[in-house]
Amino acid sequence: SEKPELVLLDVMLPGEDGFSLAETMIEREIPVLFLTAEAANVAHLQSLFDLPCDALVHPFSPKQLMNAVENLLLLAQSLLRAGPLRLDTLHHRVTMAGEHLTLTAQEFALLEVLVKTPGAAVSRETLLRTAWGYQDLGETRTVDVHIQRLRRKLGKSCIETVYKTGYKLKMA
Repeated sequence: SEKPELVLLDVMLPGEDGFSLAETMIEREIPVLFLTAEAANVAHLQSLFDLPCDALVHPFSPKQLMNAVENLLLLAQSLLRAGPLRLDTLHHRVTMAGEHLTLTAQEFALLEVLVKTPGAAVSRETLLRTAWGYQDLGETRTVDVHIQRLRRKLGKSCIETVYKTGYKLKMA
């Protein structure tokens, strides 16, 4: 499994602008924990980026730092990405190109399975087991109906039907 990454970044670095370094981390999709002396900066820093980031105000204890790091890593691990699609599995939120989408719990579970299997065709049976928790596989038409609903919300070309196999997420 991949090791999680995180950058601790003091906003007031000597000789270097902390914000320009943060932009580099964001481009690489690495979460940033900002360290700042100004409490007024916290909300501003958190709102700058479309990735997990947080801010901690000086002075702070080692325990506060460790808690902030753990929370940020948990949040970062709960975010799934596929092209312009973002899933926050911790808060059950979905955005497409920055726009919030409203999905049912079942649509979210189905999309989560597809996002976690990038480029792979997932069978209806696998979707029923993983997204629905079904053990006894009867009629699989329910998958098709939910896929149609997801296509209406995401765009028709986002989910491809793979003949005699299942479905595949197609996000550029």
